[in-house]
Amino acid sequence: MSDPNPDRDPIVEAPFNPLPKSVIALVAVILGLEALFTLGARGLIGGPDAIGWRLSAVRDWAFADVVWEWMLANGRFPPEQLARFVTYPLIHVSFTHAVFVIVFILALGKLVSEVFGGAKMLIVFFASAILGAVAYGVILNEDAPLIGGYPGVYGLIGAYTFVLWVNLSAAGENLFIDMLKALSAYEFSGESESPVPSGGRDRAIRRPSRFWVGGWQQAGTDGRPGHA
Repeated sequence: MSDPNPDRDPIVEAPFNPLPKSVIALVAVILGLEALFTLGARGLIGGPDAIGWRLSAVRDWAFADVVWEWMLANGRFPPEQLARFVTYPLIHVSFTHAVFVIVFILALGKLVSEVFGGAKMLIVFFASAILGAVAYGVILNEDAPLIGGYPGVYGLIGAYTFVLWVNLSAAGENLFIDMLKALSAYEFSGESESPVPSGGRDRAIRRPSRFWVGGWQQAGTDGRPGHA
């Protein structure tokens, strides 16, 4: 069959692959919030009050253990407080913190979306963030609030590792060795999600909970490609 566009150079390809809409939307929210916080802190927008925008967002929308314990003690779960479970991964300590999270979302979010669909990618991201917050509140007793998108990113790593697991299983590779390699890679990929650096025990609890929820969620799907 002849090429309908004979003038097109077959070697030239688009420099970037198109991103799923779900990935673009998630990155846009994180980047937009970080732009407001950064520009406000530098006094470029919002006037004097803008300097405290980031701290105000942490106070109102970060996951806080004291709020979690209050809800459990009183048996009351106001929607504005439950919202913290899904808003804290959108707020970051600094511009650098947000940039690293965005880079991981662009890479891993695209891969997971292409296999399972954009909606399931968002489910993995936020479900992992929720599970990480629950582990943070139930197991630990930390005064520092929990913020940052790494809990969701670890869930995406878990989902992508599940895809690799299935492919390696079909190829007859050693799944145990490859899983250890994946765990080692993700363990050294992140930084603290809290405004106050936390210790090794803290990270040891939060990271596996997020990583495994991504793989577990995808194990419950049929593995067929979906659409955003």
